Amino acid sequence: MLEAIQSNPYRVLGIYSNSPTKERVANHNRLRAFLKVGKAAPMDLDLPSLLPPLVRTEKLVTAAEAQLTLPKDQLLHAQFWFMSATPLDKVAMNNLISGNIDRSVDIWIKQGNVSSLQNRIVCELAAENYVEALRCAEILYQSHLDEFVRIVLGEQQGGVTAEELAHHFLDELCNVENPKKIIASLTNVGWKEYVKRRASAPLLKGLEAALEKAKATRGQDGTVRLEEGTKLMREAKKGLPETKSLLGKTDLQYQIVADQLAEEIACCGIDYYNAHSTKAAREALQLLRY
Repeated sequence: MLEAIQSNPYRVLGIYSNSPTKERVANHNRLRAFLKVGKAAPMDLDLPSLLPPLVRTEKLVTAAEAQLTLPKDQLLHAQFWFMSATPLDKVAMNNLISGNIDRSVDIWIKQGNVSSLQNRIVCELAAENYVEALRCAEILYQSHLDEFVRIVLGEQQGGVTAEELAHHFLDELCNVENPKKIIASLTNVGWKEYVKRRASAPLLKGLEAALEKAKATRGQDGTVRLEEGTKLMREAKKGLPETKSLLGKTDLQYQIVADQLAEEIACCGIDYYNAHSTKAAREALQLLRY
């Protein structure tokens, strides 16, 4: 389950992403009053039939209010929560609150507007149906984002670009799902490229760190070079195929790091061979072959 949904500050305060500020403040004060005397204050939007239980504390409620202070933060959290913008949204949400999830989704499918797309995204994410969630998200973010922002913020300025919102959405999904599955579910070329780069970045960073460590032993004893070359080969065998599968063998970044790894591993083998004569051929050959 996405933490962005489960502990969403809108959920903590029991409101929709487009609820008026006065409702947010009223709920905040009510919850704090209940919690101070040790009483629970369940809300309709706890949605126990769809989401894991929510345990409120004074600290959590106070933090939720603080998280929704700025318009930008309101938008970022609204990406992972429900909105009620039409009469049919109210009908669908009443069904959802009653535990009739399928009926709610059916209503939103027929409605087909901004709020219905957003609400379907949250339902599909909660059900871990990322393929359908991404399909709806691509439609929403590519064609209706201005309306989404208007529903959440009204006349306020969000201070966040469409690209930032899309990337934030994809980041949250990449935290819980294999990036390859996300890439396979996307049709937007820009989104695919972003996920590829995001997923490959730590792999490239690890390979580059191992490469620099091996380079630092240049000029040292041949045995040291063999050890470092062997370590580098192991790192390459571990990280390079995964990088290739994400970026593709024609990607320039992949080709550069693959060439650099090959060069350094070969140099390690040659340095060892030169230091230990022909008796070292077998050990050096393992690196050179790779």
